[in-house]
Amino acid sequence: MIKVSVIIPMYNVEKYIGQCVESVCGQTLRELEVICIDDGSNDATAQVVESLREKDERVSLVVQRNQGVSASRNAGLKLARGEYISFLDSDDYLKENALEILYAEAKEKELDELFYNAESFYESEELKEKQKVYEDYYERKGVYDKVCTGREMFVAMHANGEFKPSVCLQLWRREFLQKCGVLFYEGIIHEDNLFTIECMAESQRTYFLNEHLYMRRVRENSIMTKEKEFLNAYGYFKVICELIAYGEKKCLNMDKIFWKAYMKRLKILSDMSVQCVRKSGEKGERGMLSLDAGEQQLFYIIVLHGAEVRDRLERRMERIQKEKDKLDEELRQLKQPFLWNRKNGDMASRENQDADKRQRGLGVERKTDMPLQGVRFVKEGELLGG
Repeated sequence: MIKVSVIIPMYNVEKYIGQCVESVCGQTLRELEVICIDDGSNDATAQVVESLREKDERVSLVVQRNQGVSASRNAGLKLARGEYISFLDSDDYLKENALEILYAEAKEKELDELFYNAESFYESEELKEKQKVYEDYYERKGVYDKVCTGREMFVAMHANGEFKPSVCLQLWRREFLQKCGVLFYEGIIHEDNLFTIECMAESQRTYFLNEHLYMRRVRENSIMTKEKEFLNAYGYFKVICELIAYGEKKCLNMDKIFWKAYMKRLKILSDMSVQCVRKSGEKGERGMLSLDAGEQQLFYIIVLHGAEVRDRLERRMERIQKEKDKLDEELRQLKQPFLWNRKNGDMASRENQDADKRQRGLGVERKTDMPLQGVRFVKEGELLGG
């Protein structure tokens, strides 16, 4: 039985992919598969993996035309056969016992998803000086020591400023992903935000393991370190659009605390998109002009005037929640059996009801000197006399 499927999307990483794949093949957990998706590389990435595949039959290689990391991950998900799913970026690697620890934790606690920490390392001291923010960026220091729903975990992490959407720092039960039907949105970057939030919104059993099991490489010209451009802003924009649609669809099932954190996340994403547009300057303006008229208008409304959209969503959520609470109360009252409550003086018709029951040959509640304790239920046909 394959316990964990590790999916590795690859694009022009001949320098790093050997260490990445070997870190998986060398895991203390042996029952695994390594699914490498080459996304149209024009260097020797595929050849490096092919040589490793010849040595270890657990490694598989798929070569496709360039479609982006989301399409690569989706392709890997379709091929995966493991009980659990893990994603690994092609320039990073895992600690030797990572998957054994994660699998044992997930199995013991019967988890849908499991979060954990990463340790960052830099390719040069110069880069470390320029990108100090990543030294402990992938380390959560809060206490999340109970199994809870994904929504509860999202609220807790978001409140502590420790929501990290990277899919590489999570382990999923494959059956859970199949059941909720979550896939990566293709054609954008920052897709992790959408995938992770949708998974957390659906998960019933989520946990955080406070161990550093993943090694995150900080290098020049990666998505993390290179200058932000309109492509980043557009990625955030599409994530916001999808989260708004998801929120409207699922708002009846969202409690107020989760909804509040959800809306805060939309604001953060909107602010990040605006920052990317500003940083990209004229290129950002040209990027906006390259969108069709409909997307331009939507971008302007959702990103640049996001507060108004969020306010409308907030008001809609409050209105729907009030209507839901009202319906729940009406349903509760309909289900409630007939009550006698001495405190409220509802005993006026007691004698008439007892007389009616005697005529029909039904049981009557026996009178005693014992006072009623709050509420007394009497079911028709119940024989209480002795």
